[in-house]
Amino acid sequence: MKYDIKNVPYDKKEPTGEVRIEISIKENEAKDFEDYLYAQETIEIEGIPYLSQLDKEDTKNKTGCETGCCWAASCWMINQTGTKINHNDRIYFADPINVNNLADGITTIITEQEFNEAVLYVKNQLQLGKPVLCGTWDNRTKEAYENGKLGPEAWNNKLSGSNNSATTHFVVIMGYGYDKSQDKYYFRFYDPGRSDLTQGTSENNKFYIDEVNLEIMNSSYRGKIYKVIEIRKNF
Repeated sequence: MKYDIKNVPYDKKEPTGEVRIEISIKENEAKDFEDYLYAQETIEIEGIPYLSQLDKEDTKNKTGCETGCCWAASCWMINQTGTKINHNDRIYFADPINVNNLADGITTIITEQEFNEAVLYVKNQLQLGKPVLCGTWDNRTKEAYENGKLGPEAWNNKLSGSNNSATTHFVVIMGYGYDKSQDKYYFRFYDPGRSDLTQGTSENNKFYIDEVNLEIMNSSYRGKIYKVIEIRKNF
């Protein structure tokens, strides 16, 4: 008896030694699916000159800044790539629990959709060869703030209001990748707060992307927990 194999029930078909799988996805989910397939994708912007804020003479000559120059040094590094920062367009991830004492911690204010859009924005900028200015908070003690003569209170004002941002340090996000040992995606950064070029630009300078808790962080950088508080978009 002859039959058309196309009409044979699936469980009655004979094995052919070939497997073919077809997957249909929505157009707006294509990028996420691509990321899933190519988990080893790495983006890095090369050729960014490093500037340490601890080299006070060099920093002053290049930026004019003399005190607390992580912001100025980070902006200078970004500008050397031809990228212009729009300081009026920011994304905030968290606020301080107590603006008078940042050691009390922070609280997440970003939504899941906003978080995903922010991560995608940074990735897209990196693909265009544009590094991104990033503000961070870390879990130093109140005494450490005072000993460092920073003061424990919030100091980096938002565009509206005052004393309401938990940002205590600025760095430059210049890469993206997947860390198999951590099973996490990450953003790599340059830290102007290091005196040594090797440390400031280390491949281990990573903020891991936590899509569950809506955080971008490193739980052990320089012996502390560092979390991304804000990013400032580019023109």
